[in-house]
Amino acid sequence: MARDLIRIDYVLPDPKSGSTRKAPIPSLTMALLLAQTPAALDGVPVQASVHAESADGPYAPGLRRPDILCLSVLTTGAPRAYELAAQARDCRSHSNGRIGIVMGGIHPTALPQEALRYADAVVCGETPPDLQREVLAWAADAPDGEPQPRRFALEGPRPEVLQRPCPDFSWMRPRDYILPQVLHTSVGCPYNCSFCTATRVYGARMRPVAYELIERDVAALGRGLVTIIDDNFLAHKPYDHARKVCAILLRHQRQWVAELTARDLWQDPDLIPLFSASGCYGVYIGIESVREKLPKGLHPHEYKDLVSRCHDSGVLVLGAFVFGVGEEEDESIFEETVRFADTIALDFAQFSVNTPEPGSRDFEHAVRHQLITDWNWEHYDGAHPVRKFSRISAEKMDEGLRNAYRWFYSLGSMRRRLWPLGGWRQAKAWPYNLYLGGTVRLWLRRTDPAEDRARILSAPDPAVLDALDE
Repeated sequence: MARDLIRIDYVLPDPKSGSTRKAPIPSLTMALLLAQTPAALDGVPVQASVHAESADGPYAPGLRRPDILCLSVLTTGAPRAYELAAQARDCRSHSNGRIGIVMGGIHPTALPQEALRYADAVVCGETPPDLQREVLAWAADAPDGEPQPRRFALEGPRPEVLQRPCPDFSWMRPRDYILPQVLHTSVGCPYNCSFCTATRVYGARMRPVAYELIERDVAALGRGLVTIIDDNFLAHKPYDHARKVCAILLRHQRQWVAELTARDLWQDPDLIPLFSASGCYGVYIGIESVREKLPKGLHPHEYKDLVSRCHDSGVLVLGAFVFGVGEEEDESIFEETVRFADTIALDFAQFSVNTPEPGSRDFEHAVRHQLITDWNWEHYDGAHPVRKFSRISAEKMDEGLRNAYRWFYSLGSMRRRLWPLGGWRQAKAWPYNLYLGGTVRLWLRRTDPAEDRARILSAPDPAVLDALDE
C-alpha cells in the first residue's frame, strides 16, 4: 500500500511515567535524533516527533499509530520499552501497515540479543546521520510480515571530530526538567572504569564536537544554567578542549556545570580559576569510595584540598559516592562516608549502590561469578542492591543508602558544611540543599525497600547469558 506520509515517533521509555517528579535533564539523544531525521525517505515526506515518558506521560502506540517506533533504551527503561514494543506489535500504523520497531541506546548496545526479541532492528553504539538514515530507510521498507531482525552499527573508524546538526529541543518544555539547558561537547573517556560503559561504547580517546558547532549550540540554548553532559569534560592533558569550550561559554556569558575527574582537576591548578572566570557554577566529581582508592581517585586530604580550591574560586562541588565498591566495606561505611563528605565541606552529594550495569566489566564479572541477585532491570538505578556484597546484606544496603541521604541533607549537616564559609556559598548552595532535602524526604516517604524486594527477578532472560558467550 502506497504511503503519502511516514510517521516516526522517537520515544524515551520511563517505568515511572506519570509521576509528579521532574527529570534532571532532557535527553540529548532525542534532540539529536529529531534533528538528524531526513525530510523524506524514498521520496515520501517524513513527520517525526518525540515523546519522553518522564515528562509527557505514558506513550500509547495504539493512539499514535506511527509507521516507525524508535525506542531509546536505558537499562532501567528496558522492561517498559519491551512492553511498548509488544503493544506496537498488536497495532497497525496510521497507513494500515505494520509498525516497524527500532531500539537503540546503552541497553540494546550492551545486550542486543535481548532487545532483538522485541525489536525489528537494534542500533549499537553511536548513531551518526548517515547510519540513522540507513536504519530508518530499512524500517520503512520492511515487509508487512515479520522481517528478519537486523543489528546496525557504525562501521569503520570513528570520526575524530563530530559533525552533526544543532540538537532540536523544540519538543522539550523547560518546566519539566530541573536543568533544561544541556550542552554536549565531546565523547570518550580514557579511564575505562570497570563499572562504566563510556569507554567501551565511545572509545578511550576524547573526540570533540567541531568547535564552530559548539559555538552554534551555545548560542541556541535557552536561559538558565547549562549542563555539560560529556563523558569526561577533562579527558586528556593539557585539557585544550576544556579551555576552548570555556572561551566559548565566556563569550556567551553562560553559567555552567560539568562532570569531570577529580584527579585531572587537582593536578592542574590553573583550571579552577579558568573555570570560574568562564562562568562555572559547580563541578560533579566521582569520589566513589572513602576506603578504596581507585586509579583515577585522590587521597582524602587531596579531596579536601580540591574542594577548598574550588570554593576559593567560587565553584560549588558535588561529590558522588558508591557503596559496595570495596570488598572490605561493612555496615560502618555509610556513616563514615557522610562524615567524610561533611569534613571536606561538599556542597552536594550523591550516594548510590554499586550496580553492575550491562555492558560494563563489573556486569560480566558479576554474571560469571553468580553475584547477581536481581534481574529486574528497573532496579538497576543505583538505588537498589542487585548483587551480593561480601559484608553487607541487601537489607542493610537499603537502610544505609537511605540513611546517608537523610544524614547529609539534614539541617544539621547543611549548617556544618555551608555556614562556615558564609557569603556567596550560602547564597548559591543553601536553596539547592533545601530543595534536595525536601526531595530526599519525599523519596523516603514514597519508597519502601520491602515492596521493591517483592519485585525481584531471580533469573535472567536467556538472551542475556547468550550475549556474554558471543
